[in-house]
This record gives sequence, structure tokens and C-alpha cells, in this order.
Amino acid sequence: MRMIKGVKQENPNNPSCNGEGYLDMTAYEAQKNITEEDRRIKDKIGKTIEAMGYIARLFGFDIKGRITLVDSKTGKEYK
Repeated sequence: MRMIKGVKQENPNNPSCNGEGYLDMTAYEAQKNITEEDRRIKDKIGKTIEAMGYIARLFGFDIKGRITLVDSKTGKEYK
């Protein structure tokens, strides 16, 4: 099916359509950018935790419990 702006789409679950099923590329692009940023942050956190575990094992330690990381630029905490 061809998507035409202002024409109701048949699939309201399409991520590029709004809740009523109409094409909304502005909202779609904004959501896509947020999703990509979240993926980058999660990847960065995973690599950080992995490196911390590796360093702890090098010195004969294990990490026990939850690690909280704080983004130095935004102050946002990740648990």
C-alpha cells in the first residue's frame, strides 16, 4: 500500500502512523531518534558494566549487587 500524507492508512499499528491511523512522519522520526539514542545508551552502559567486571576479576574480585551509573553530562541515573 502506498502511503500518502493525509490519507488514512489501513494499519494503525504502523509506527509511522498516529493513533488514528494517519501518516505522521514528524512524530515517527522523533520517536525513531529517541529509540536510536536509547539503544546507544544501553550499549554504552553494557560495555561499561562489562569492563568493570573484567577489571574486578583481574584484581581477584567479583561484583555483587546492583551498580548505579550516573551520566556525567545529564545527571540521569541508570540502575
